[in-house]
Amino acid sequence: MDDRELAQKIGITEDKLKRIIRGQEPLSLEFVHKCATALGVSIDQLLTILGGSSVTEIRERYGLSISEFSQVSGIDKEVISKIETDEMPLTTEIMTQISTAMEQLDTIMERLAELENLDWTGYIRRFFSTERKEFLDQAIQATDDDRIKELLQRPEVSELMVFPLDGCRHLLDYYISSNQPTQAALISIMALKGYHYVARYPKKLSEEQRRIALEFSYNQLDLCKKHEFPECEARCAYDLGIGAAEMEEWEESEKLLTRAGTIYEHIAVVEPVLYLPFLTEIYLYQSRVFSSRGKDSDARIAVDKAIYAHRIEGILASMVSQPISDDLRTQSLAEI
Repeated sequence: MDDRELAQKIGITEDKLKRIIRGQEPLSLEFVHKCATALGVSIDQLLTILGGSSVTEIRERYGLSISEFSQVSGIDKEVISKIETDEMPLTTEIMTQISTAMEQLDTIMERLAELENLDWTGYIRRFFSTERKEFLDQAIQATDDDRIKELLQRPEVSELMVFPLDGCRHLLDYYISSNQPTQAALISIMALKGYHYVARYPKKLSEEQRRIALEFSYNQLDLCKKHEFPECEARCAYDLGIGAAEMEEWEESEKLLTRAGTIYEHIAVVEPVLYLPFLTEIYLYQSRVFSSRGKDSDARIAVDKAIYAHRIEGILASMVSQPISDDLRTQSLAEI
């Protein structure tokens, strides 16, 4: 059977088949299964024929060392080394792990490419959720509206990470009157930003101050969910969850941190380098809350998740040449 006949049997073009054989496209488990069926052999038999060179081609396609490939795929690096040198067979189980990991990595890199051109609202949402000043600067550059520029250039924003109410109020009135509900909601969330931040430190507040901070923070949380600003919702839930843990309100803290963690798991697929650090910290805080509630098994799972997220964070950061913050996560992981 020549390449053209095999390509027809498995339902792809001859050119695509040749690209996969040359390692120019990923070798998926689905492709292996179709090839095995077309050739009348088992998957394991075909994987034996393909040998370790197919794994080497996949790894090199992504520019990963054996150590990096091990961290991304979850396969021990010694196993990878032995497979690539044909000292161990390439099994269906190993191929499934590789295929799944590479599909996830492809999705991540595709989404990162889509995020190259954001408008000012996209940058502000990232600034809100990360408090990284470069996103504030990018938001200023991304808008031609002088009213927005004036608000974003106020010293309170860059120095204190809060948006002045007077500037927000004028923009809010404009967006409401011009029937732009999404922008109006974002301005409202920006105006309330300081409340969820101080709610994170409840022991520094009086009882009345905490009551007010919580009231506005939960209103902000609802706004984020209603208008689908997931990164902002996750940050609000995260800060509120930490504040609840400080007050030993374990049930409320667990609920909020679980909510934040679920959202971060989704948005970290889109922007992993940006949000995996937060997801790592969420898992660490969850482990402490679970331990305090006597949920030792859940606490151990949360620690395992934190370690895995931390490893992937480092791999992706090196791939896209962006720095990550280390101190809190490294110390926490060492303590655990």
